[in-house]
Amino acid sequence: MFEAEFPQLRSMTYLDWAAVGVPPLRSIGAVRAYLDMLERDPASAASGAAQAAAKQEARAALAPILGCSPDRIVFTGTSTTSAVQVAVDAVSPSKGDNVVIADMDFPLFYVEAKRLSSRGVEVRVAQNADGDYELDQFYELIDRRTRAVMVSSVIWVNGLRLDVAELAKVAHEAGAYVIVDAIQQAGALRVEADRLGLDFVAVGSQKWLMAPYGVGALCVSRRAVEELSPPRPGYLSLAVKDWDAFWADPSKTPCRVDAGRGGGAKVRVRRHLPSPFPEGAGGQRLADKRAGG
Repeated sequence: MFEAEFPQLRSMTYLDWAAVGVPPLRSIGAVRAYLDMLERDPASAASGAAQAAAKQEARAALAPILGCSPDRIVFTGTSTTSAVQVAVDAVSPSKGDNVVIADMDFPLFYVEAKRLSSRGVEVRVAQNADGDYELDQFYELIDRRTRAVMVSSVIWVNGLRLDVAELAKVAHEAGAYVIVDAIQQAGALRVEADRLGLDFVAVGSQKWLMAPYGVGALCVSRRAVEELSPPRPGYLSLAVKDWDAFWADPSKTPCRVDAGRGGGAKVRVRRHLPSPFPEGAGGQRLADKRAGG
């Protein structure tokens, strides 16, 4: 099976340096199959039904790797970065709050922390000692003003595995959320997001999942689903089953814009609009509704 899936390795030795994985033939074949379908029948390839089926299949495959139910996985964009940013924006730390990060972590968390600091959010940084961390240091940094603990489950520069379960326990006792970048783990080791109590787990497709660049995914805990609002809900957040109906009858629209006095406009939202997290069929429930897919 190994040689059949990775024929390129017959003539080369691949040393994985945790950057980009060698895609197996099944990954390459899946991309080609979609492109072939897009060439033959673009309308069908781009249809809502085809997209929903593809997402549902992908969620079902990713759920056991991340350790959560398929309906709590959202595809956020092109990489882990987009998934982390959705999580940070959903938690939405504000002035007076603090966030906790680790000094050896991937620069993404540093950039997000800098962005938050411009809003008056305090950034607290756990310092490593010879490439390792004492959990006591995190205990000292986390308090009742901590809004989020943002760490990687596996540190990118040395492969250190953080005890994210213990961090989640301490963070939750303080009322904080835990945002985990698991791209260095997912596919090599199971993440077990629900068992470990992780609020957000972000991954990308291009490392141990052995797919091309281009997909970011986010696992969202039930707690986060109940307590937080989506930062950027998109049109797929609407509980619309038949988009073609809008072409057949222009009066069928989620809202109606009427000309107001003085040239203004009033937007009247129809009562059938769902909440940001509507019940939906198939795999199109939580995460797309929450994160704006």
